Amino acid sequence: LFVKSAENVTYQPNFLLRHTTDYELSLQYFHFIGRIFGKAIYDGQLLDTHFTRSFYKHMLGVPVSVQDMAAFDPAYHSSLVWILENDVEDLGMELYFVVEEEHFGIPEEIPLKQGGASLAVTNDNKKEYVQLVVEHKMSCLLYTSPSPRDS
Repeated sequence: LFVKSAENVTYQPNFLLRHTTDYELSLQYFHFIGRIFGKAIYDGQLLDTHFTRSFYKHMLGVPVSVQDMAAFDPAYHSSLVWILENDVEDLGMELYFVVEEEHFGIPEEIPLKQGGASLAVTNDNKKEYVQLVVEHKMSCLLYTSPSPRDS
């Protein structure tokens, strides 16, 4: 259910479970573990388990940020920070409001918002693009539907 984060000291949900046939069962396990943790906290028991900041934010309903991506995927975090700090219109490549993912060896483009495949990333909208990428990578994969914005 959980995998070590990139920093190797905290844990995060295993997002690859989303693409397995046992996904619904995994959600039941998460629910069960949540009850166990809640009971331990209620009883004042110390749990020597550390999760990523983004997972805590998810549990509290707090939006994730680009800084949270550092523990999740440092290389991806660096790329997103680079996009924020530089002129994306001078990149020489076209960037759109989609993310590319590979599921069982099959590449797939997932729009980050309605019409994202035809919406180019510019200097004016790059903050929105980065926030949507961060939300998709760290939060949306925990839901049963492809995106919480779709419901």
